[in-house]
Amino acid sequence: MPRSVSTVATFAPVRAGLLVSDIHARIREAILTGRVAPGQALRDSTVAEQMRVSRSPVREALRMLEQSGLVTKEPNKPYVVVEFDANDVRELAGMRTALETLAVRLIVHRGEPTSGFGDELDALRRAVDGGEASTIVRADRRFHRAVVDAAGNSRLTSSYDGLRDQIVLAMLSTDAPARGHVGLVERHVELAALLAEAITSRDATEVVARFERHILDGMDCAGLF
Repeated sequence: MPRSVSTVATFAPVRAGLLVSDIHARIREAILTGRVAPGQALRDSTVAEQMRVSRSPVREALRMLEQSGLVTKEPNKPYVVVEFDANDVRELAGMRTALETLAVRLIVHRGEPTSGFGDELDALRRAVDGGEASTIVRADRRFHRAVVDAAGNSRLTSSYDGLRDQIVLAMLSTDAPARGHVGLVERHVELAALLAEAITSRDATEVVARFERHILDGMDCAGLF
């Protein structure tokens, strides 16, 4: 039986004028940092009371979270944070691999130098130094989102962003964050270097294979393909 959100996290009041977007951001943050765990109920009445707002904007924020795949709802029951099983993780790993390797191919085909992803790598270093799993996973996502964005394909970016929060939650549901901190920064530095080399040589073969292996290992799905 799902527990009320009040047993896991409380929400501070929000400012009038931001309402739905602020409520959505706060609940999303609570889910992606583990303050509200998978399987936990999110009752609109409880959240509304804690945030000192009406239930209507809370319901709208929860519907937005349902669309992004972070919560689910059955008739006459509260919203519940999704719980990913092994099959869900495999599906997300497969989709993520397809989208990111497509991005890599497009970048190499275009042949234009990237930024080098220095800011993203610095953020990942800071996250690893801090040791907080959810922060590390999101810094990891920032690097990979930057690679997708570098492909310059808005539809690809939109498709990737539609899965982005689910990927974070899926990774947190595995032991990947705990076992993957050692060498994590170095692996991403290597990916960036391989991509730069591939752009120069115009040969995506090695970097695509490396991205695929990196993604599947990171999501504990080695051998998926």
